[in-house]
Amino acid sequence: MNGKTLYPTRKVLPTSCDAGVRHNAKGCSRRPESQLCLLLSVLLFTFAGCGTTHKAVSTATPPLSDEEQRRYDYYYLEAVNQRQQENYDAAFELLQHCLAICPTAPTAFYELSAYYTAMDEKEKALSLIQQAVKYDPGNLWYLSSLAEAYYNNQQLDKAVAIYEDIEQRFPKRSAEILPVLISLYQSTEQYDKEIEALKNYREDSKLFAVGD
Repeated sequence: MNGKTLYPTRKVLPTSCDAGVRHNAKGCSRRPESQLCLLLSVLLFTFAGCGTTHKAVSTATPPLSDEEQRRYDYYYLEAVNQRQQENYDAAFELLQHCLAICPTAPTAFYELSAYYTAMDEKEKALSLIQQAVKYDPGNLWYLSSLAEAYYNNQQLDKAVAIYEDIEQRFPKRSAEILPVLISLYQSTEQYDKEIEALKNYREDSKLFAVGD
Protein backbone atom coordinates (compact mmCIF):
# COMPACT_ATOMS: atom_id res chain seq x y z
CA MET A 1 0.00 0.00 0.00
CA ASN A 2 1.72 3.15 -1.19
CA GLY A 3 0.63 6.74 -1.43
CA LYS A 4 -2.77 8.09 -0.55
CA THR A 5 -5.80 5.89 -0.44
CA LEU A 6 -9.48 6.72 -0.14
CA TYR A 7 -10.22 6.47 3.59
CA PRO A 8 -12.74 6.19 5.05
CA THR A 9 -16.20 6.46 3.49
CA ARG A 10 -17.71 6.00 6.95
CA LYS A 11 -17.60 9.17 9.01
CA VAL A 12 -14.75 9.26 11.52
CA LEU A 13 -14.43 11.16 14.75
CA PRO A 14 -12.60 14.51 14.88
CA THR A 15 -9.41 15.03 16.83
CA SER A 16 -11.21 16.20 19.98
CA CYS A 17 -13.11 12.92 20.13
CA ASP A 18 -9.99 10.88 19.46
CA ALA A 19 -8.37 12.60 22.41
CA GLY A 20 -11.16 11.48 24.70
CA VAL A 21 -13.52 14.53 24.68
CA ARG A 22 -15.78 12.55 23.57
CA HIS A 23 -22.49 8.44 15.22
CA ASN A 24 -41.90 9.73 7.81
CA ALA A 25 -42.67 6.20 6.53
CA LYS A 26 -46.29 5.42 5.78
CA GLY A 27 -48.02 2.09 5.22
CA CYS A 28 -45.90 -0.68 3.75
CA SER A 29 -44.35 1.10 0.80
CA ARG A 30 -40.63 0.44 0.32
CA ARG A 31 -38.11 3.17 1.06
CA PRO A 32 -35.46 3.58 -1.68
CA GLU A 33 -32.10 2.01 -0.81
CA SER A 34 -30.33 5.36 -1.23
CA GLN A 35 -32.60 6.90 1.39
CA LEU A 36 -31.87 4.07 3.83
CA CYS A 37 -28.13 4.58 3.26
CA LEU A 38 -28.63 8.27 4.02
CA LEU A 39 -30.45 7.40 7.25
CA LEU A 40 -27.58 5.12 8.30
CA SER A 41 -25.03 7.85 7.58
CA VAL A 42 -27.01 10.45 9.51
CA LEU A 43 -27.37 8.03 12.42
CA LEU A 44 -23.61 7.43 12.59
CA PHE A 45 -22.96 11.17 12.49
CA THR A 46 -25.48 11.69 15.30
CA PHE A 47 -23.69 9.11 17.47
CA ALA A 48 -20.25 10.64 16.90
CA GLY A 49 -20.16 12.10 20.39
CA CYS A 50 -21.39 9.07 22.31
CA GLY A 51 -18.50 8.08 24.53
CA THR A 52 -15.77 6.88 22.19
CA THR A 53 -12.31 7.25 23.69
CA HIS A 54 -8.81 6.68 22.37
CA LYS A 55 -7.69 4.74 25.46
CA ALA A 56 -6.67 1.14 24.83
CA VAL A 57 -8.96 -0.23 27.51
CA SER A 58 -10.27 -3.77 27.48
CA THR A 59 -11.64 -6.00 30.22
CA ALA A 60 -10.24 -8.99 28.34
CA THR A 61 -6.60 -8.21 29.17
CA PRO A 62 -4.62 -6.80 32.14
CA PRO A 63 -4.44 -2.99 32.16
CA LEU A 64 -1.62 -1.39 30.21
CA SER A 65 1.33 -0.01 32.10
CA ASP A 66 1.80 3.74 32.06
CA GLU A 67 4.58 3.37 29.50
CA GLU A 68 2.48 1.11 27.28
CA GLN A 69 -0.43 3.53 27.51
CA ARG A 70 1.81 6.46 26.53
CA ARG A 71 3.12 4.52 23.54
CA TYR A 72 -0.36 3.46 22.51
CA ASP A 73 -1.65 7.04 22.79
CA TYR A 74 1.28 8.32 20.74
CA TYR A 75 0.78 5.83 17.91
CA TYR A 76 -2.98 6.18 17.90
CA LEU A 77 -3.05 9.98 17.93
CA GLU A 78 -0.32 10.08 15.30
CA ALA A 79 -2.42 7.69 13.18
CA VAL A 80 -5.34 10.11 13.52
CA ASN A 81 -3.04 12.99 12.58
CA GLN A 82 -1.76 11.12 9.51
CA ARG A 83 -5.31 10.25 8.50
CA GLN A 84 -6.34 13.89 8.74
CA GLN A 85 -3.39 14.76 6.49
CA GLU A 86 -4.58 12.04 4.07
CA ASN A 87 -1.44 9.96 4.65
CA TYR A 88 -3.56 6.84 4.90
CA ASP A 89 -0.86 4.22 4.49
CA ALA A 90 1.12 5.77 7.33
CA ALA A 91 -2.04 5.79 9.47
CA PHE A 92 -2.56 2.11 8.67
CA GLU A 93 0.96 1.18 9.78
CA LEU A 94 0.64 3.19 12.99
CA LEU A 95 -2.56 1.35 13.86
CA GLN A 96 -0.65 -1.92 13.50
CA HIS A 97 1.71 -0.63 16.20
CA CYS A 98 -1.31 0.11 18.37
CA LEU A 99 -2.52 -3.49 18.09
CA ALA A 100 0.98 -4.78 18.81
CA ILE A 101 0.86 -2.90 22.10
CA CYS A 102 -2.75 -3.80 22.90
CA PRO A 103 -4.23 -6.57 20.71
CA THR A 104 -7.69 -5.86 22.14
CA ALA A 105 -7.81 -2.08 21.55
CA PRO A 106 -11.30 -1.34 20.15
CA THR A 107 -10.38 2.09 18.78
CA ALA A 108 -7.66 0.60 16.58
CA PHE A 109 -10.04 -2.08 15.31
CA TYR A 110 -12.63 0.59 14.53
CA GLU A 111 -10.20 2.73 12.54
CA LEU A 112 -8.95 -0.30 10.61
CA SER A 113 -12.53 -1.31 9.86
CA ALA A 114 -13.14 2.15 8.41
CA TYR A 115 -10.00 1.74 6.28
CA TYR A 116 -11.20 -1.54 4.78
CA THR A 117 -14.67 -0.12 4.26
CA ALA A 118 -13.12 2.58 2.08
CA MET A 119 -11.18 -0.11 0.19
CA ASP A 120 -14.53 -1.87 -0.43
CA GLU A 121 -13.30 -4.95 1.45
CA LYS A 122 -16.62 -5.34 3.21
CA GLU A 123 -16.05 -8.71 4.86
CA LYS A 124 -12.71 -7.61 6.33
CA ALA A 125 -14.31 -4.37 7.55
CA LEU A 126 -17.08 -6.37 9.19
CA SER A 127 -14.69 -8.70 11.00
CA LEU A 128 -12.73 -5.75 12.39
CA ILE A 129 -15.75 -3.81 13.66
CA GLN A 130 -16.94 -7.04 15.27
CA GLN A 131 -13.67 -7.04 17.20
CA ALA A 132 -14.20 -3.43 18.27
CA VAL A 133 -17.65 -4.30 19.63
CA LYS A 134 -16.30 -7.45 21.28
CA TYR A 135 -13.86 -5.43 23.35
CA ASP A 136 -16.15 -2.43 23.96
CA PRO A 137 -19.69 -3.86 23.81
CA GLY A 138 -21.34 -0.86 25.39
CA ASN A 139 -20.07 1.67 22.86
CA LEU A 140 -23.02 3.09 20.92
CA TRP A 141 -20.84 4.33 18.06
CA TYR A 142 -19.27 0.91 17.50
CA LEU A 143 -22.63 -0.86 17.71
CA SER A 144 -24.12 1.44 15.10
CA SER A 145 -21.06 0.95 12.88
CA LEU A 146 -21.47 -2.83 13.26
CA ALA A 147 -25.08 -2.58 12.13
CA GLU A 148 -23.96 -0.55 9.12
CA ALA A 149 -21.32 -3.19 8.29
CA TYR A 150 -23.96 -5.93 8.41
CA TYR A 151 -26.10 -3.82 6.08
CA ASN A 152 -23.16 -3.37 3.67
CA ASN A 153 -22.69 -7.15 3.65
CA GLN A 154 -26.41 -7.73 2.91
CA GLN A 155 -26.93 -9.31 6.33
CA LEU A 156 -30.07 -7.29 6.97
CA ASP A 157 -31.49 -9.52 9.71
CA LYS A 158 -28.32 -9.04 11.75
CA ALA A 159 -28.43 -5.28 11.14
CA VAL A 160 -32.01 -5.25 12.40
CA ALA A 161 -31.03 -7.23 15.51
CA ILE A 162 -28.26 -4.75 16.36
CA TYR A 163 -30.53 -1.73 15.97
CA GLU A 164 -33.22 -3.42 18.06
CA ASP A 165 -30.60 -4.02 20.74
CA ILE A 166 -29.50 -0.36 20.57
CA GLU A 167 -33.10 0.80 20.93
CA GLN A 168 -33.55 -1.36 24.04
CA ARG A 169 -30.25 -0.37 25.65
CA PHE A 170 -30.36 3.32 24.74
CA PRO A 171 -34.04 4.32 24.94
CA LYS A 172 -33.17 8.01 24.78
CA ARG A 173 -31.91 7.37 21.24
CA SER A 174 -35.17 5.87 19.97
CA ALA A 175 -36.00 8.98 17.92
CA GLU A 176 -32.85 8.39 15.83
CA ILE A 177 -33.10 4.59 15.77
CA LEU A 178 -36.77 4.09 14.88
CA PRO A 179 -36.66 5.65 11.36
CA VAL A 180 -33.80 3.29 10.48
CA LEU A 181 -35.65 0.29 11.93
CA ILE A 182 -38.81 1.23 10.02
CA SER A 183 -36.83 1.24 6.77
CA LEU A 184 -35.09 -2.04 7.58
CA TYR A 185 -38.40 -3.68 8.50
CA GLN A 186 -39.68 -2.63 5.08
CA SER A 187 -36.62 -4.09 3.37
CA THR A 188 -36.95 -7.39 5.25
CA GLU A 189 -40.75 -7.49 4.86
CA GLN A 190 -41.37 -7.50 8.62
CA TYR A 191 -44.50 -5.44 8.24
CA ASP A 192 -45.98 -6.06 11.70
CA LYS A 193 -42.79 -4.77 13.28
CA GLU A 194 -42.74 -1.86 10.86
CA ILE A 195 -46.25 -0.78 11.89
CA GLU A 196 -45.38 -1.11 15.58
CA ALA A 197 -42.17 0.89 15.14
CA LEU A 198 -44.05 3.56 13.22
CA LYS A 199 -46.58 3.84 16.07
CA ASN A 200 -43.77 4.16 18.61
CA TYR A 201 -42.04 6.76 16.48
CA ARG A 202 -45.20 8.85 16.29
CA GLU A 203 -45.70 8.57 20.05
CA ASP A 204 -42.09 9.65 20.65
CA SER A 205 -42.56 12.56 18.27
CA LYS A 206 -45.61 13.70 20.26
CA LEU A 207 -43.65 13.49 23.51
CA PHE A 208 -40.84 15.58 22.08
CA ALA A 209 -43.39 18.10 20.81
CA VAL A 210 -44.94 18.36 24.28
CA GLY A 211 -41.49 18.71 25.84
CA ASP A 212 -40.73 21.61 23.52
